Amino acid sequence: MKRNFLYSGVVFYSMAFPFFVGVLVKRIVLPEIVGAFAFTASIGLLFTMPGSILRNSVDRLVPKYRGLDDDTKATAVASVSLSLLIAYIIFGCALLAVTGLCFHGDKWQSWAFPAYSIFWGIDNLVSFFLSI
Repeated sequence: MKRNFLYSGVVFYSMAFPFFVGVLVKRIVLPEIVGAFAFTASIGLLFTMPGSILRNSVDRLVPKYRGLDDDTKATAVASVSLSLLIAYIIFGCALLAVTGLCFHGDKWQSWAFPAYSIFWGIDNLVSFFLSI
């Protein structure tokens, strides 16, 4: 029961904190900058899909092996998934940052991609560790 409350609290705060920061930022930042980051986030959403497949494998297989009292396979699934995710995050962050070079004429968009790539990488790691 304690773990359920801890998990619920972590999920709530992991969603509530960015929401409130987003509301504050939108009150301060120019609409052009918000639009640039909204476009970048929509592109970043396409990059998130392979990471969700790795999270689903952990969500499904780790509890299965824990229920069978096979901790070695559960640990192996989690570690292989984490290794693949880290490799994908490095590739995805680099690709998102390089995509900003395609928008060299627009100063907001050219900075939005490299800045968002850092957020994207951290967000994928946090989502993976929340699934564990």
